[in-house]
Amino acid sequence: MISKYTRSISCCLLLTQLLLLTGCWSSMEINDRAFVTIMLVDTVEDSQDTQLTLGFQLPNQMIPGQSGGGSASSGDPYTYITKNGETISDAFRKIQSDLSRKIAFGQAHIIVIGKKFAEKGMDPVLEFVKRQPAFHINSNLFATESKVLEIINTPGLFERFASTILTSYIDEEVAVDTTVRDFLVARYRMGDALLPEIIFTNEPGLINEKGKKWMGTGGAVIFRDGAMVSPKMNNDEMRASLWILSQIKTSVVSIESPTDGKKVSFYLEKMKTKIRPRIEADSAAFTISSKAETYVLSSESSIDLEKEDSMLLLQKELDAKIKKRIESAISKTRQAKADVFRLGEILDWRYPAMWKKLQPHWREQYAGELPINVVVKVELLRTGGAYHSIKEKSKY
Repeated sequence: MISKYTRSISCCLLLTQLLLLTGCWSSMEINDRAFVTIMLVDTVEDSQDTQLTLGFQLPNQMIPGQSGGGSASSGDPYTYITKNGETISDAFRKIQSDLSRKIAFGQAHIIVIGKKFAEKGMDPVLEFVKRQPAFHINSNLFATESKVLEIINTPGLFERFASTILTSYIDEEVAVDTTVRDFLVARYRMGDALLPEIIFTNEPGLINEKGKKWMGTGGAVIFRDGAMVSPKMNNDEMRASLWILSQIKTSVVSIESPTDGKKVSFYLEKMKTKIRPRIEADSAAFTISSKAETYVLSSESSIDLEKEDSMLLLQKELDAKIKKRIESAISKTRQAKADVFRLGEILDWRYPAMWKKLQPHWREQYAGELPINVVVKVELLRTGGAYHSIKEKSKY
């Protein structure tokens, strides 16, 4: 027989479960939210104020038949709102006060920083983002030497949103993948990081897109102690950085043939890099070892790919070119005294006692005396289905 005490406990448990099924008391309907897709931060011209721009999706412009019976082509499916303030939070408050919906950062995956703001330091951006519960710390960071509002003039030829274009640059491995999380980790260490650069150009090939500017990838921008510094990397050096950071799996590299100086292009795959520290003469040294497999993509040269000696010559030239690019990328970071490849962190993991010794003067050590040996080994496996170029084959 069930006792009164047992029945009371059962009733309490049942009531508790029913209460849990009533929903969230602080829920907010989707129709009451304005979803941010991109965040732009810059410094106001001739001022020290912060300029914050948020890009929003417009659901009523994305579905045909919405927006008063119009069509999706009746207007852009997005809008940008800009406000100035003493801080990012101040500007954000002004944007929110002008909206009928609550701003939501759940779909924000891109942050673009203007040069003038970046030179003062990234701390205000990191401070703002990490205190927004819905803002993803895996959002990608970009920098530009232009005004960030140039993004507004980007034509939506292939994608509706500029944020989608920038995300694709990361997915296609044509830009350095640096997230808010990466920068936060770097900031808690030394604050050195590498951000991809975006550029805006007037493209004469843009038909029926007057007043629009093409947005593309540039090189990479170096940050030291959280602030943007000179020099910056060009596109080849940025690609080499992807290799060092193991953020790239495939690539196309062209060299001049050692026999006649004509171009031979290679498709590289299975690209891997390892960074190994070692103790040398009571100090530290590093070896950066990179390897890949490759095959001939195209050839304008008369070199005979059927001969093993010719293949070895091409492989040697390819190794040398890639090594030169990697060394150039490292040289730029040394000039900036910025350990963006986090060699100090690797040294700390492997040899903490040595890191403790070198840490107080690490920037000077990294910029000048630190031995960094680059080793590249590319294995040329295939000739791409032909031993001679079309031009050379036609002579026979």
